[in-house]
Amino acid sequence: MEFKVKLVGIFLILSNPVIAGDNFVSNFSRHFSKTSDPIVLVLFAIVLVLLVACLVVWEIKKAESLDRKKSDVGWQRFFAIAQEKRMVPEQIKLLKEILSFSDSPNVAAVFSSLLVFENAIEAFFEQKLKTLDQNTFEDIRNLREKLGYLRLPEETPYLSTRHLQAGQSVLVLDENSGSRFAANIRDVNEKWIEIDNSAPKAKVGDPISFSHTRMGDGEYTIFSKIERVTAQSLVVKHTRSLVRKQLRNWVRIEISQPLEVIVKSTKNTELTNGSKVIGKIKDLSGGGLSLAIPYQLNQGDQVICSFHLAKVPMKSIQGKIIRVVPKPSKSDQLYTHSMEFVDLETQDREKVVRYVFDRQRQDVQWR
Repeated sequence: MEFKVKLVGIFLILSNPVIAGDNFVSNFSRHFSKTSDPIVLVLFAIVLVLLVACLVVWEIKKAESLDRKKSDVGWQRFFAIAQEKRMVPEQIKLLKEILSFSDSPNVAAVFSSLLVFENAIEAFFEQKLKTLDQNTFEDIRNLREKLGYLRLPEETPYLSTRHLQAGQSVLVLDENSGSRFAANIRDVNEKWIEIDNSAPKAKVGDPISFSHTRMGDGEYTIFSKIERVTAQSLVVKHTRSLVRKQLRNWVRIEISQPLEVIVKSTKNTELTNGSKVIGKIKDLSGGGLSLAIPYQLNQGDQVICSFHLAKVPMKSIQGKIIRVVPKPSKSDQLYTHSMEFVDLETQDREKVVRYVFDRQRQDVQWR
């Protein structure tokens, strides 16, 4: 009888959310402080474990249900965007298969994220590369173009050698001799990249490294292995082992514009602070300019420049000299200096950038 009463007490404690809440410990102590019956304690432990297990299973089911809902919403969004992009059913099916190897929880992100696509492609090829036929490789290439990931804009860095294009120039390092050879990319597909055979002693399986400078972006150094060698070309395995060295952050154009320079501070003994010098601008970007004046300033000197961009006046633009180019000859009367803008107002920088891109667009039209 006493055992039954204590067992009922266990269930009353655990089943009452008020009692089993903050006062659980005190209630437990009150009900069981007077007993040391091991059977009661074991039963209590079993019930407690079962309750905890049920709670864990419930939380897991709840999370799985939430994940399924998110997945359903993601796939609905995926199919909606695919329709907007006028993808044919075969392309949608192929992309869906590729995404089945992706670990991204948001499948619709493949339309806006190059990284999501490349991660899925790498995982897909890792599992199925040896079983794919040539038609599938061509279909994937067409799919890449449909998504806008075949020819990337300059502001989007390469993530894989699959972004290289036939006809681009590269500099190949011959690992055997240590020499460098200029070469061209002969062909690029989803399976491999083919470049001119500039390394006469190259063998299948040899490591190979080559670099490619992408205008407006950066210099890429690429590390891979040779898969096949012919008299004309080296067939190289695709890789994501790319080291990128960024080029200038700002687009730079060559111009010839007069400017007035006021020396704010200098170590040049021929000039004093406040000296006014007339010179010209040789090139310009959103980050600074190259100026030529009859005096040689020093790195770190501070100046104030005034000039015009078309009919827009740029007055009292502060800058710091970051590099000085020696005069190329005795007959040259001007010293060229690289200057970066200092504390340039946002509206002034926008004027410079707008002028640079307008000039660049005009140059392209006149070619």
